[in-house]
Amino acid sequence: MIQEVIEQKLGNSQHTTGNDNAYFCPKCNWKNPRLMVNYDENKFHCWKCGWGSQSMLPLLYELNIDRSVINEIKKELNIYDKFNVNKKNLSLIDKLDNLLFKPLNEEVVYSQNISLPEGYFLINSLNATKKVRNYLYSRNLSDDEIEYYNIMYNPELKKVLFPSYNKDNRINYFITRNIEFKKYELPDDTKKSQIFFYENLIDYTGDVILTEGIFDAINIGFNAQPLLGTSMYKLMFERLLSANSITLFLDSDALDTAFKHAKRLFNKGKKVYIIHTDEYKDASEMPKRVIKRLLERKIEINTTNLIKMEGNPCSIF
Repeated sequence: MIQEVIEQKLGNSQHTTGNDNAYFCPKCNWKNPRLMVNYDENKFHCWKCGWGSQSMLPLLYELNIDRSVINEIKKELNIYDKFNVNKKNLSLIDKLDNLLFKPLNEEVVYSQNISLPEGYFLINSLNATKKVRNYLYSRNLSDDEIEYYNIMYNPELKKVLFPSYNKDNRINYFITRNIEFKKYELPDDTKKSQIFFYENLIDYTGDVILTEGIFDAINIGFNAQPLLGTSMYKLMFERLLSANSITLFLDSDALDTAFKHAKRLFNKGKKVYIIHTDEYKDASEMPKRVIKRLLERKIEINTTNLIKMEGNPCSIF
């Protein structure tokens, strides 16, 4: 059924090696068929623009398929069955996959749709040099994380790119980092105050973990959202009010800021936790076992703790 529905919009495929079927990509409209759809594994990927997913849903939404037809396909493919499994036994990829199309409680207040700059390619689609892989390994990223987060690389500029997607799996932001000069760059024509980074991966019915940087969020993993700094903008704050709970996992030098965020959220009736990074500068430097230990020992904010932290944010640790 799903192949018939897709080909009504994209035309007949050009069969390639393996189980992939090639189509013209509706996202980048490249002159050659670079959108590879695997109906056996129910996934797709465009080798030109990098758009893709481990689920067919974003492609169906992009093609404006009638929702009743999409619902029939969901039932046919049993897309939501995996939400009922025991998440403690899931791998990182499975955990993130489970969240990818889980409905959120509310609509996005504002979301930007932008295009990625030219010259970037998925690292796993390149014969990437050891230098770029070793750089990412040095930041505690695994091959699974490099693949899942669609991390890209520009060989000429020597920059890695981290794309962010909204709840419909459309790119809404990105950041780049030069692997030689270790400098972040943000898009010129967008504002980070108007997006939710990794929105498609965040489950607001659970505990949302707020951290500062992109490497912090990826290293923490499940339900971690980077602030891309320490500021909590209005739209972010409003979205967090729908979260079941919030854990502040900021850098060691940002305890004062973490306290201010915790107080603001607590005063809105939210359940808030706070973490001290101990001897580490930030979460990106931590082994996974340390992150797990700190999350297990996180401290819940209450009125008594807020009074203690007024004079000395470290006093509750």
